[in-house]
Amino acid sequence: MTNVLKKGGLIGVITSNKYLFTKSGESIRKFLLENYEPIEVIDLGDTKIFDASVLPAIFIGRKKTSKKQLSEPCKFAKIYEELNGIDEQVYVSNSLFEIINTNKSGIYSVNKRKYKFSVGLLKHAPNKTDIWQMTNSEENKWIEQINKNTSFLIGDRFKVRVGVKSCADNVFLKHNWDNEPFIPENKLFKKLISQENIQRWCYSYKNDLKILYPHFSSKGKRLVINLEDYPNAKQYFEANKEQLEGRKYLIEAGRNWYEMWVPQNPEFWALPKLVFPDISVEARFYYDENGSVVNGNCYWIVAQSEQEKNLLLLIQGVANSDLMAKFHDLCFNNKLYSGRRRYFSQYIEKYPMPNPNNNSSKQIIEVVKKLNEFSALNQNVTELETKLNKLVNESFGF
Repeated sequence: MTNVLKKGGLIGVITSNKYLFTKSGESIRKFLLENYEPIEVIDLGDTKIFDASVLPAIFIGRKKTSKKQLSEPCKFAKIYEELNGIDEQVYVSNSLFEIINTNKSGIYSVNKRKYKFSVGLLKHAPNKTDIWQMTNSEENKWIEQINKNTSFLIGDRFKVRVGVKSCADNVFLKHNWDNEPFIPENKLFKKLISQENIQRWCYSYKNDLKILYPHFSSKGKRLVINLEDYPNAKQYFEANKEQLEGRKYLIEAGRNWYEMWVPQNPEFWALPKLVFPDISVEARFYYDENGSVVNGNCYWIVAQSEQEKNLLLLIQGVANSDLMAKFHDLCFNNKLYSGRRRYFSQYIEKYPMPNPNNNSSKQIIEVVKKLNEFSALNQNVTELETKLNKLVNESFGF
């Protein structure tokens, strides 16, 4: 389209909205800003305005007369279904199209469904690959207040890792291993944290999972077991050899056919870690000290010192707060259907944290310890969560 369009000509496209907010969309954002003067961007979110199972966006731009021409802020609009409780005025509208054609942010009701609609100016960061943040002036002031009181970003202090990936989950992951004709040695099993068994402050034993983990660490090196030392595991793996050897990429990488594709560092499992699911309606940052392995549908952060352990508890409290849920939606805005958020590592690394030495931060850590303890005992933690949200707001100057 760009090749055939005249300079000064207009382009309008409807695509998936992914390129607006994801790291994989960097090259598209860069290309658009280099070649076009954006006129309007409309994120249609989870409105299901089309039959296709995709979250769509509209981009309208004018082809630049010169690549040196700077991009000015352009109009943006975004609309998503509102599933949370609402304490503000709700406007009644006849259709989604009617809402999009207004120029007023707010909560709108269409056929008993409520939608949050926002309009404003889309400002482009000097780095053309940065995600496109769609926030209005009031929201920008709120974000600026957080930035003023930010001591560090998670990515400044920690690496956010993805969980293990086997590329043969039916072989390595099971709810019940008792029905297998060959059961590997107990030493090779580890508790598995997965998106279906973690809650905000505790682990759910209703979905107790075990993973067959054939890796170990020695002198700082990750190694894989010798099957001759584990006759039961050898029988089990050989019974599944055809499927496991089908992972050609693993063999081509010079690895053993019975290894996991991404086993991560076995030394880290014994250390304190913060685990959270990739996809979730609400934040579920869970603190683990049980030596569990993390599944590939989750991300995790590991503490390698006592000081980092306290930082993990601070991060857990802030990340599970109402304030951070709002920050996530405003700055990353990558929701799926039914209000489910994506918690990519690229987003979590940019979560702001208050000064750990502040009194409010120290109180957050103590409250989080109680939340983890009381939740594990199945006690009501509503009052503690209210206190946590108040402390998090205070730590960012609100």
